[in-house]
Amino acid sequence: GGTLARAISGAGGVRLQAGSLTLSATNTHGGGTIISTGTLVLSNTAAAGTGTITLGDASTGSSNVQLTLAAGVNRSGVFTNAITVSNQGTGSATLRFVDASFTGNTGNGTITLNRATTFDATGLSGSYYQFLHPLSGP
Repeated sequence: GGTLARAISGAGGVRLQAGSLTLSATNTHGGGTIISTGTLVLSNTAAAGTGTITLGDASTGSSNVQLTLAAGVNRSGVFTNAITVSNQGTGSATLRFVDASFTGNTGNGTITLNRATTFDATGLSGSYYQFLHPLSGP
């Protein structure tokens, strides 16, 4: 996978269509972030801009989709993006939390699950990730 360390801004969105991508800069794009296939790693609480993060879309098919909040996330801010797992696609959908040193994460974004989703917190060693808004789904 690759890493994009430059800031993304503007009204448009970001779409991951294959492989693995790490976003490490503070991004301000407002058009949302879509993971069509592959793994998106956020190593900064503001790496996904200000819009909704969506796992799966019309081109997902049987591919797997994963969002990882990575170790070393800059916690000078609070992760506020809404996360939606769409009902499109038949591959696995995973929300993964990786952090070995922090015990005070707070997430204010709503998580909406529209299909089966794995929450993978195996990387949390003595840490926790707390979302302060609702988890919803059918």
